[in-house]
Amino acid sequence: MSNVGRNESCPCGSGKKYKHCCLNKPESDKFATWKVNALEILANEPQRDSILAVFFTTLEYIERKNWAGACHAVSSVLYVLLSEIGLSPTLCVGEVRGDRGFFDHSWVEVEDKIFDVSVYKNLDYGMMFAPVIKGYDIDTKEQTKGIYGIKFEGLDPTAQMLTNIPFNSYMSGFPDNKNGLWGVIKDLGNEMSLDFDLEQLKEKYSQTKWVYKVN
Repeated sequence: MSNVGRNESCPCGSGKKYKHCCLNKPESDKFATWKVNALEILANEPQRDSILAVFFTTLEYIERKNWAGACHAVSSVLYVLLSEIGLSPTLCVGEVRGDRGFFDHSWVEVEDKIFDVSVYKNLDYGMMFAPVIKGYDIDTKEQTKGIYGIKFEGLDPTAQMLTNIPFNSYMSGFPDNKNGLWGVIKDLGNEMSLDFDLEQLKEKYSQTKWVYKVN
């Protein structure tokens, strides 16, 4: 959030200036509030507890590793984890509009509802709006103000690459873990008491495709 000016509106959506809201708020406090809000948003969701575990384990990993600008990697991990708890997500890439501009981005949709963890560490603008669970901002508990899949300039070369590169190649080529993003999934699974066989995962998701979303 360092790219937000002290006197600008806080990106959490409170309506207050950043200096009077989240500038000095500990991340642990913010995450605790977000968990309570997400619990309310998913109150009638049968998979509530599993979704919350996946969502916040991934979010906390982003914070721990300071994964700024890693939206494609984070969304890939989120996609696999949501699939493994029994949902049927779609892995999406496209352009998103927030208060301070447009940006290329990746996210996950489940039954056309947005699940977006990686907006938390957007590289270009900081956090333009809070992470999104089932279409709702986890800070305000209102529909996200981010507009997903909007047509602006078209995808940059990196985002375009995702629609053509085999999913396994992308996942295995991630440099920050010896097993690529599969290793990240394995580590996060361990935190949630889920034991993943990496070779089975690679086979299971070998036909996964990114969907370029343009509304």
